[in-house]
Amino acid sequence: MARECQIHLAGLSSCAVTVINADCRAAALTPASADAVFGTNFVYFLDDLTQFLQSAYRWLKPGGRLVIGIRSKTAMAALPFTPFGFRLREASEIVAAMAALGWREIRDEYHDDEGEREINGLVVKVDAHVISGNK
Repeated sequence: MARECQIHLAGLSSCAVTVINADCRAAALTPASADAVFGTNFVYFLDDLTQFLQSAYRWLKPGGRLVIGIRSKTAMAALPFTPFGFRLREASEIVAAMAALGWREIRDEYHDDEGEREINGLVVKVDAHVISGNK
């Protein structure tokens, strides 16, 4: 995913984007060095959501933005592999954790415009929450 992201963002001249493919629990980012932090479908693997949110807050410059993409808990629960090592979260849990840590302008945008898709014979709901907040 990191390689695809880098390829698709390489043509943007309006901003400099650095794609870091690392474990977010141990990423070596300099404090107050990032304008934005974006990640998708990773919170399922965090035992300690608060620890990540605190790290992201440190990495961001004042006014910086965190954006997290997830599928709804209902959609994820329907997948056959999520019982194995996934921690399914409601978007409201992430929003509440961010608010408790002092994030500002927190938003949860729900997108349900793709309906359902068939993946290897399994029909799954395709939806997304885009959760964001400012330092």
